[in-house]
Amino acid sequence: MLIQSLFAFAAATVTNAPCSAAEVKRVLQDRDASAPLVLVTTKAERFRIYGSDFIDARQWRSGNRLEICPDAPPRNVVRIRNVTRRELVVARQLGS
Repeated sequence: MLIQSLFAFAAATVTNAPCSAAEVKRVLQDRDASAPLVLVTTKAERFRIYGSDFIDARQWRSGNRLEICPDAPPRNVVRIRNVTRRELVVARQLGS
């Protein structure tokens, strides 16, 4: 019962976290074979894009509006919705 309560608390904590708005600055390709795309926002935030099965984030353009929301643990995992293109990916925020 205690474990179920902890899971419920963790889920509630994640879902209550506020989303933030941003804009695409550019999408870079690097040498990480498993997740080669890095999104850079106009706020200088950097995200390694993971969940992009049918979405090619290389088509995201500077100025596209984004909504960035915390996702389930582990830390720094987010859902990024490109509001302009109506596309959603999962990413991990990289250090500044």
